[in-house]
Amino acid sequence: MDRKKTAITNCDNLNKPPHIVPELINMMIDECQPSLPAREQCLKHLIECLSCQVALGTLLMTELDYDRQAGCSTEPVQKLLSRLTEITHKTQIQEQMGGYIEALQKEREEEANKQFPIFAEHLKSCKDCHSTVEGTLSLLVQVEKAGVIAPIEGKDESELEGTENMKTVLAVCRRETGTPRR
Repeated sequence: MDRKKTAITNCDNLNKPPHIVPELINMMIDECQPSLPAREQCLKHLIECLSCQVALGTLLMTELDYDRQAGCSTEPVQKLLSRLTEITHKTQIQEQMGGYIEALQKEREEEANKQFPIFAEHLKSCKDCHSTVEGTLSLLVQVEKAGVIAPIEGKDESELEGTENMKTVLAVCRRETGTPRR
C-alpha cells in the first residue's frame, strides 16, 4: 500500500481538490470503491486534468513494477497504462503541443519547457510526440523560408540554434532546401 502512496504524495497540490489523486490511490489499493456518481466525477476530472493523468500513470507504472517483481500477471495493468496513454495523447498532450511549438518558435527551449513542464517531461519518453514536434518545427521553418508565412517573431535564427531540437530542424531544412545560414 505504501509503495503506491509514496509514488505520488511528493506533489502536495495533487492531494488537494480539485485533484483526485487520493481517490485514485484508494481505488487502486481497494480501500474504497466510490459510488457511481463519485466515479463519474473522478472520470470527468481525469479526462480534463493532465496532472492527474500523469499521477495515474505513475501509479500504474509502480503497480506494473510491483507485479513484475512479485511474479504476477502484468497484462491488466499494461492494458490500463496503454489506454491511459492513448487517452492522454488524444486530450491533453495534443492541446499542449501547439502551445509548446509556438513557445519554441518565439523563445529558447528552456523557456518553452518552463511554460509546459508536463509536456516537456512527456517529450523525453514519447518518441511519437517528439517526432511530431520536430516535424512540425521543420515544416514551419521550410514554409517560412519559402515565404509562405511571415518570419518567426521574437528571435532570429542564431537564437533558435541554441536548442538541440532546433539545430537538427534547421540543419535538415538547410540540407533539403539548399538555404544558407542567415
